[in-house]
Amino acid sequence: IMNIIKNLIKLPFFKRLIPSVLKIVKKKKIVKLNKFYLNLDCTYSHEREIYIHREYEKDQIFYLDELIKEKNIEYFFDIGSCIGFYSLYLEKNNSNLKEIYSFEVNKLNFQRLKNNFKLNESKINAYNLGCSDKKTKSKIWYTSTTRMPGTAVLDADDLEYYKYDKDSLNYANVELVKIDDMFNFKNKLIALKIDVERHEFYVLKGAKTLLCNNKIIMQIEIFPDMEDRILTLLKSYNFKVLKKIKFDYFLCN
Repeated sequence: IMNIIKNLIKLPFFKRLIPSVLKIVKKKKIVKLNKFYLNLDCTYSHEREIYIHREYEKDQIFYLDELIKEKNIEYFFDIGSCIGFYSLYLEKNNSNLKEIYSFEVNKLNFQRLKNNFKLNESKINAYNLGCSDKKTKSKIWYTSTTRMPGTAVLDADDLEYYKYDKDSLNYANVELVKIDDMFNFKNKLIALKIDVERHEFYVLKGAKTLLCNNKIIMQIEIFPDMEDRILTLLKSYNFKVLKKIKFDYFLCN
């Protein structure tokens, strides 16, 4: 029966119908996903996808998982962790990891992140902070409360920001920090996942010491208009590209 259901939801009609129904009924449910649990709210588009398919960014996280095991990684930084999918997946599937550091700048996302960590009796270190190239107070923006995974640090020069009516956006005050101010690792085996909606360049600048003084593997989301700038910076840090999956680059030094 489950196979029939899985095949049905792949059909175009059901692909459109099921998410719409879930959104209307505002279905909330705790689901089990590969050794951990998530409390999902199907008013959020990405969480409806997780609920339906019982997976999220499957190709990316499987490849990152393989790299972490292959390189015997000990520390994982989840920068832009949203509700904690990557952090929980790796905590429950990688026994070699000593510590996980999870950063989520949006307070509403962070509250749900903490609830998911509590649900799983997780020992992950969680920070309601944004990562950047300096310690400062700033603002974030997002289009609606049902699209908070798209939260971005406010950058007046970002062309993406100017696609929207400013009065229709949601804003919040936040604190930004430099990774290098918080951690003083040297010669460690570290993995990072960076997904911060077009603020990745500044995260990398604020983590230069960490990235240059340790053995690193990295998954980073890079939009096409930012590829040259970010990849040039990473090349100056002695990183090379291993693979690309959709907008996510995988690199090592």
